Formats: sequence, structure tokens, C-alpha cells
Amino acid sequence: MKLLLAVDIADRIIRAARRDHKLDLQAEADDLVQRHPEAEVSVEEVVAVLVEEARAAQYLPAV
Repeated sequence: MKLLLAVDIADRIIRAARRDHKLDLQAEADDLVQRHPEAEVSVEEVVAVLVEEARAAQYLPAV
């Protein structure tokens, strides 16, 4: 279910922003794809969403 993946992505962005921690987008995407095989998405798609969500949250250290 893609909803679970979306929630996990949002949680990771929020956590990183609160800690002022730079995200390794590739590593995060790899982990998310492995944790959510039911979503049937590629690592590249998840990286793109991580970047988009980080920008939307104005969390620029992730980008």
C-alpha cells in the first residue's frame, strides 16, 4: 500500500528536520523500497518524492 510508504517518507523528513540532520537520500530510498515492496516503486521514484517533500517542508539540507 503506497499510503504506508508515504507516511514513512513524511516521518523521515520530519525526523531529519527536527534533528537538523542531513538525509542520505539514496540510502533512505533504498531502505524505504525494501521496507515497502507492496508499493511497487523504484528507488529513483522514492528519491524524487523525498526531494519534493523536503522542499515542500522547506527542509533544504535534505536536497
